[in-house]
Amino acid sequence: IVLLYVLGNIAGCANQQPPSGGEEDKVPPKIKYLYPRPGTVNFSGKELTLEFDEYVDRRSFIDAFFITPKPKGGITYDWSGKEVTVKFEKGLEKNKTYLFVIGKAFKDIRNNSIGSPIQFAISTGPNIDKGKISGKVFGENFERTFVFAYKISPGGENSIDPEKTTPDYIMPVSTDGSYIFQNLSAGKYRLFTVFDGDFNGLYDKVFERISISEKDAEVRDTT
Repeated sequence: IVLLYVLGNIAGCANQQPPSGGEEDKVPPKIKYLYPRPGTVNFSGKELTLEFDEYVDRRSFIDAFFITPKPKGGITYDWSGKEVTVKFEKGLEKNKTYLFVIGKAFKDIRNNSIGSPIQFAISTGPNIDKGKISGKVFGENFERTFVFAYKISPGGENSIDPEKTTPDYIMPVSTDGSYIFQNLSAGKYRLFTVFDGDFNGLYDKVFERISISEKDAEVRDTT
């Protein structure tokens, strides 16, 4: 009897199932708790913890979660009920603003997805970048569609190659085609819209689509 009870508990923990009965849930998941808090400066930790208000589809979270600039080393996800701890193997670089994005593919276990990306930023230095770029992509379907933003270094206008280099910043396109980057560092950026079918942050000309903005974007500290 004890063995059957233990096995039953293991099976219950292994499978994410919505509770039976009651009204149908049509509300997408929301963040209930977040550490560190958005806007935190001088952050020196190696973990990010999020708690949601309901059980979520874990695979969709992993697919929809982006960090820019991309940290060095691996990233792992430690789940416990409605909470996930994202661990950075080599930590975060000093004196950088990191933008965290949860794309619109994120959903709960009842298949309710968020319509627009969630984003927040922290800094490992004393200041947090405040530059922004916003715009709109035109098309019929924005599934797995992202805006890649490459910061252009002096004299590097011709060295940007979305097939070989991951972007400095990446943002999922909302269901209406709009997008907004926040907490960018000052500089000039080149923007591409990419249908990234394999979520690898690169453009594959064999089976993916790409377009480029008609001009580069100039970003200052507060614009």
